Amino acid sequence: MDIDPLGALMSFLGSLVAAALVFLLVVLLGRHERKKVTGQADSALKILFKDDRVLDASPSFALLAEMTQTPIETWDDLRNLFAWRFPNWPENPPEKTLELLPEDSNDLAKLTLQAGKNVLRITLVEQGEVALSKHALMVGMRRNAKLVSMIDQSPDPVWETDLTGARVWENKAYRDLGLAPETQDVFQKLMSASLQSDLPAHRHAIDHKGQSLWFDFSAFFDGQSTFHHARDVSVEVAAETARLSFVQSLSRTFAYLSTGLAVFNRNRQLVLFNPALVDLTGLNVEFLSSRPDLASFFDRLRDLHMVPEPKNYGDWREEISRIVQSSSETGYAETWNLTDGVTFRVTGRPHPEGAVAFLFDDISNEILQTRRFRAQLDLSQSALDALPDAIVLFSPGGNLALTNERYRALWDHDPETALVAEDMQTTLDALATLCRPTPVWDRIVEAVQNNTSKMYWQGPVQRLDGQRLICEVTPLEQGNVMVRFGEAQFHTSDEGAEFKHQFGS
Repeated sequence: MDIDPLGALMSFLGSLVAAALVFLLVVLLGRHERKKVTGQADSALKILFKDDRVLDASPSFALLAEMTQTPIETWDDLRNLFAWRFPNWPENPPEKTLELLPEDSNDLAKLTLQAGKNVLRITLVEQGEVALSKHALMVGMRRNAKLVSMIDQSPDPVWETDLTGARVWENKAYRDLGLAPETQDVFQKLMSASLQSDLPAHRHAIDHKGQSLWFDFSAFFDGQSTFHHARDVSVEVAAETARLSFVQSLSRTFAYLSTGLAVFNRNRQLVLFNPALVDLTGLNVEFLSSRPDLASFFDRLRDLHMVPEPKNYGDWREEISRIVQSSSETGYAETWNLTDGVTFRVTGRPHPEGAVAFLFDDISNEILQTRRFRAQLDLSQSALDALPDAIVLFSPGGNLALTNERYRALWDHDPETALVAEDMQTTLDALATLCRPTPVWDRIVEAVQNNTSKMYWQGPVQRLDGQRLICEVTPLEQGNVMVRFGEAQFHTSDEGAEFKHQFGS
C-alpha cells in the first residue's frame, strides 16, 4: 500500500516525539545512576568553526546532528540550529567574542562565540544539564510543533485513532467539516476498508449536509496508532462525471452519422468512436471498447485489409508515423483505394491538448459516379469529334463549354490550352476577326445571354480566306446553346443570293 504524505508526516511526528522523550528518559536515568556532573567542561557542547566550515566539534555534536536530522556544516546551518533560541545570533561569523543569552528569561543557558585568529570557538553551556540532551529535545519539540501546525492547517481532514478505533486527535479541516456522529462512523468504516485492502486509497462518497462529498481515504498504521487522511475529490469527481456525460452526449450525437469517427486523446488512446466506424471498417466493438492506442488501431485495420497495403511492414510503420504526425500538426487528408474496390476518404484533424480525430468516409459511390460521368463525357467528346462539322457549345452563363476536333482545326482555336475558362464574348470576337462582318455574332450573343431565342436558326458566315460557311444555332436543354459551322452548299439561287446580299459577292 502506498503511504499517504500526510500520514507519513504524522508517523514521523509521533516517532520524533517518542524518540525525544525516550532520549530524555535515558539521560535522566543515567544521571540518577551516576554522580552529578560538576564541571561545565564535560557537559558543554563545543564547536570549532573555520573557513566557513565546521572544522571540529565535541563527540556529542555528531549525536546532536543525528537527533535533529539536519546537516550542520555551514554558518547558515549553525544559525538554523541556534538562532531560534538565541535571537542575537549574528548573520555572519563575528570578529570579536560574543556571549548570547536565550530569548526566554527562564532559560539559563549561555552560548559563547569566542573569536580567535581565523577561527571561532562556539560553546553551549546548560545550567546543570547536559547541553546535548536539552538542546536536542528542544529542537525536536520545536520541529514537532511545526509539523503539528502544518498538519493542522492542511486543507484535507487528518485524524488519529488508537488501537480500539477511538479518535484521539483531528486537525482543523476535520473539525471544520462538522461531521455528524453517524457520518464519522462512515469515515471510520471506510478507513477500516482502506486498511484491509491493497489499494493506496479508497474513494467513497458521504452524505454531508444534503450533498454528496467524495473523498479518497488512506491510512498509515505505525504499530500503536493509525493516522488517517481524507482528500476531498468532489471537484475531480464532478469534472470526470461531466466529461463522461459529454462523451456520452457526443457518442449519441455521432451515432447517426454515416461517417466513421475515431477520437484519440493526447496519450494516443481511443476515447470515442461511433457505430459507423464499426460498419465501415469491420472493427469489432470489444476491440474498440478496450481503448487501443493509435498504432494498434491502424495495425488492426491493416489486418482487416482496410488500409492501402504497403510493400513491407517497415514502410507501413513509417506511414503510420507520418499519418500521426500530420494529423497532430497540420491535418491529414488522403484517399485510400482498397483491394476490394472500396474507396475511403480519411481525414485526420488535430484538437486541443494533443487529441486527434480521424474521419472515415466511404466515397465508393461518389468515385463510381465520377468515373461514369467521365466515361459519358469521353463518349460524348468522341461522338462530337466524329462529326464533319465544327461544333462549339456555350453554357447558360456564357462560357465556352465544349468543342470538337473539327472546330479546333477550322478556327485554329483550342480552349483547353487556356488557364481559365473562356467566355463566349472572347470566343466570338476571336472568330469574328477571321471573317467578314456579319450580324450572326450578335445574334448568337443575344441567344445565349438573353435566352430570347428558343428556336433553331441559321445564318451565313464568310471567312477572310473566302470559305463560305453556314452557322446554325440550336437551343439545348437548361439554357445551353450549340453552334455548328458547316460548309455552305447552294441548291437554289435564293440561297446564293442571300450570300451575295449579305457579303456583296
